[in-house]
Amino acid sequence: MIKDKLIRLSEVKGFKFVEQDNKYRSQRCNKCGWTHGSNRKGKTFKCSSINCTFGTDSDLNADSNHEVNLVEITQECYEKQLRHLNGFYWFEDKIVDHNGECIVPHVH
Repeated sequence: MIKDKLIRLSEVKGFKFVEQDNKYRSQRCNKCGWTHGSNRKGKTFKCSSINCTFGTDSDLNADSNHEVNLVEITQECYEKQLRHLNGFYWFEDKIVDHNGECIVPHVH
């Protein structure tokens, strides 16, 4: 019901309504792109990248990640490529491992 109401409101008010998958967005650092399960501990977000010291409220961090049009992570992509990694950098144009090797190129 809420989704339908938002869609109707967006048509009336003239703003764009876009759905985004929440998967991994709360684990992604909105400053450096490092994505790892250890980044989020309940209400606290602390980036675990060795090159970043960013920390904030986990919900604020996740919300900021919804403002970015990131490469889509499909279930197949996760199963074949990302599941076996110990974290990855997730950007608008690609996903790379901790060494900077491209795993998933831009596919939009």
